[in-house]
Amino acid sequence: FPSHDISFHCKLFFPGYPLLLKFLNFFLPLTIAFRINYFIVFLMIISLYKFMDLFNFSKEDKIRALVLYLAYPTSFFFLANYTEALYTLLATWILISLSRSDFYKTSMLSFLISTIKISSVIFPVLLTIRYLKENFKKLSLKKYFELGVLNLISVLGIIIYFSYLQIYQKGYQIYFKAQAEWGRGSFSFINDYIGLRSEFYFERVSEILIFILIIVIFIWSYKKMSLEIYGFSLYHFILPVLTGTLLSLNRLSLYCFPVLLYFFGKSTKNKMVFYTMFIILLIWQLAGIYVFINGNFVG
Repeated sequence: FPSHDISFHCKLFFPGYPLLLKFLNFFLPLTIAFRINYFIVFLMIISLYKFMDLFNFSKEDKIRALVLYLAYPTSFFFLANYTEALYTLLATWILISLSRSDFYKTSMLSFLISTIKISSVIFPVLLTIRYLKENFKKLSLKKYFELGVLNLISVLGIIIYFSYLQIYQKGYQIYFKAQAEWGRGSFSFINDYIGLRSEFYFERVSEILIFILIIVIFIWSYKKMSLEIYGFSLYHFILPVLTGTLLSLNRLSLYCFPVLLYFFGKSTKNKMVFYTMFIILLIWQLAGIYVFINGNFVG
């Protein structure tokens, strides 16, 4: 954001990711997003591998789960000029910190992720649930104050960006207006499936299949992980669906990585099942990339 003259549609996007690119480009001239994302994805893979310790996965389980997650139909977005890789990386660190009841680290990481996407508002909720569970028998005015400070830090990025919009861009409401311009919140689910042109068939069928797949995985993994981790995944499934359109479900379902990794690791101990699932997912992803580079947004 070199000036306050930002195009209307771009107000939907939080400044954390572009500021990171600008900062790194200062030290590494000609650095572009996909090169940085290779490094972010490398850290993300290591972090996801460590994250699966929460499931008591063996080394083999972790590798199978990671391979299938990277073969997932929209995983190619991790290398695109998007926030998917960075958001997933930070979310992984937050969930690990939260599972260890490291509330201050969780709060600081939540602040960083709040500069990237508005969907990060889930983290103070998860922090509060965990904090109350850990301190329920010793709650005091001091503890409530501490929890309030932790939550304030967690959403500080959102507060700063919305304050910026309020002061310099004629009000924070412009964010939601820009969101509607991108087709979010328009409740256009039925319209999306009427009068389809042939080039959109793959996109629409893919959305429906992923919708069904994610529901099956959520049912299968119910009560098999902590409330905070399951709630994080469920939130990132419900959020795009509640907009009334499945337009972003394919891409945003990547944030359901806890249940996806658990399902991929636990359900593929049989080699035949693993290889069959891998081939199906990889063909699905390659088809999606082909459609994507030919002008149709399959996100």
